[in-house]
Amino acid sequence: MHTLYIMYATGVLNIQVQTTSLYRATDPSTPCMRVIISPIKTRKSYGSSSMAYLESLMVGRPLQIQTQYPPGVIQEPTDRLEKMGWTPRRFTYGGRRFVWKQESSWKDDWNVETLYEVEKEWPKPGSKTGKKEEKTLGRKLVWGAYKNGKHEVGTINFAGGIDQLFREYLLASQLTKFTVIRGFS
Repeated sequence: MHTLYIMYATGVLNIQVQTTSLYRATDPSTPCMRVIISPIKTRKSYGSSSMAYLESLMVGRPLQIQTQYPPGVIQEPTDRLEKMGWTPRRFTYGGRRFVWKQESSWKDDWNVETLYEVEKEWPKPGSKTGKKEEKTLGRKLVWGAYKNGKHEVGTINFAGGIDQLFREYLLASQLTKFTVIRGFS
């Protein structure tokens, strides 16, 4: 096994993570991607504060991903703020629109999301919370699986032809989500 990337997160146990940084193993002094995680309000719907904290892990957060080359910030908001679920999240990269979707039939936010390029998007009729619908180009660009248990194992697959900088962006986004969901926030 080879280490290609290293991710660091800033935060304190049981406090929301504020940032993550993705480093190439060949240059651990300069992050190739830095992710700023928008804080959320901790829910108090359960009697215990630890249950409210656990519930808050599943609430998606808008991400701001700072790229090193070319320098810039990409916004990756959720369709619905302060609601359960991390998907869909939408962003623009290289002048093209993309959407992260959860493919599992039971909306398993613990799993790797699937990425599609968006051809067209519009507000969902009748939605009062900001939901959107879209027509995608059909081909999966990123997909994978995560197995929770004694030996946690995850696989993130990329379609052929995705350049290194975009792969690093996508990896930073998915690993940040896992950092938050796994309770490191």
